[in-house]
Amino acid sequence: MFASIRRIADFLLGAEPSLLGAWQRVGDNFSGCRIVVEQTEDGLQGRLVYVPDRMQNAGWSVGEVKWGRIVRTFGAAYLLQDKQKLFDTRRQAVAGSASCEARLRFVNNNEITVVPRALDQGSFSRWRRVNASGQSHPHHH
Repeated sequence: MFASIRRIADFLLGAEPSLLGAWQRVGDNFSGCRIVVEQTEDGLQGRLVYVPDRMQNAGWSVGEVKWGRIVRTFGAAYLLQDKQKLFDTRRQAVAGSASCEARLRFVNNNEITVVPRALDQGSFSRWRRVNASGQSHPHHH
């Protein structure tokens, strides 16, 4: 009883889903990658905690900050600096990294999208919340 009243109150008061915790990338080449968003002295940031082989080959490693300077803009929308690896195709090697500004939005409580503000920088990605037991939430249509 109280729980449902609380849920309704949260809804009416516009309680926002929390960005803190673990997120797993879905639906693209880097699917399976996991980021943990945590509060640090520099504000919110997202650190890589699992990096699939394909992503390691592109120069990524566990512990890197993928999302820096995460700032809430309004409601369940955020701006962040999304780190990208620059790949030199001629040398077939990582030539460094750069960050581009991106928008993060909640699709629902358990799914977010990250979209670069400039379409020629960075790439679109979709992420699903991972609960404490390590399972990502099933997809609801």
